[in-house]
Amino acid sequence: MYFPNQPIFSFVFSTSYMLKLFSYHCFSVRFTDYFCNRSAFLNIVSLEDLMAILLAAPIGAGKTTVSDYLGSILGSPVVHESVGDNPILPLYYQDQKKYGLLLQMYFLQRRTKDLISAYAIESNTAKHVISDRSIYEDASIFARQLFDNHLLEKEEYDVYLENANVNIQLLDLLSSQDQTKQDLLIFLDPPFERTLAQIKARGRDFEQFDGNPELKQYYRDIYDRYQEWFAEYQRTPKIKLVDFSVDTHEDRVKLYNDISQMAHFVGVDI
Repeated sequence: MYFPNQPIFSFVFSTSYMLKLFSYHCFSVRFTDYFCNRSAFLNIVSLEDLMAILLAAPIGAGKTTVSDYLGSILGSPVVHESVGDNPILPLYYQDQKKYGLLLQMYFLQRRTKDLISAYAIESNTAKHVISDRSIYEDASIFARQLFDNHLLEKEEYDVYLENANVNIQLLDLLSSQDQTKQDLLIFLDPPFERTLAQIKARGRDFEQFDGNPELKQYYRDIYDRYQEWFAEYQRTPKIKLVDFSVDTHEDRVKLYNDISQMAHFVGVDI
């Protein structure tokens, strides 16, 4: 979607919702990059029944495959994590200390921008927006892992957390205007060895860990942190998929049925 390069502050908004945005200081982190005309902004704030389905999973768990399948069966837009077009990610795998903060900020801003664009979708038929990574897990898992391993200085970590909190506040406001609507988090939790096999199979050179025990341990650390994070996550209803496959049509039908049934059990109908 093309937004003209016009600052949001050139428009006057008198609604209580706009005042609420200002009260949260939501424009302190270059949100003029995201909202660039009045019609796009009003389109976002009118989508009161748009439900967010958020996937969370360790590296190599199959988030993209599952999110694409859900998007196809629900007819919903899918927000993908920026990997193939991410110029920082390969550098990060070479030097996590040098590029750690830069990568986390890149993911944070890119994910926020992509989610806001998805909320601004002009189709009146879409009832869901699907993201193959939530915005909530980065601070507690990836950024925290860097900080705990002395790859982020405290000042860097604090700057990241401040920016993350502002972006999360904005997305919470956009996605939760209708208090009767519940978003849903789907946690993909395959065995650790399966995630390693899938990392090998997808063949990204910078991800390969043969002969690199430190990288393999990094994957293990992230995997374990996801278990702790999911156990404590309470922002939305949540479900966990442990034994799942999308290899055949029958597998995909079973996956969707399992998700629907578990979501209904926690009070969410998709």
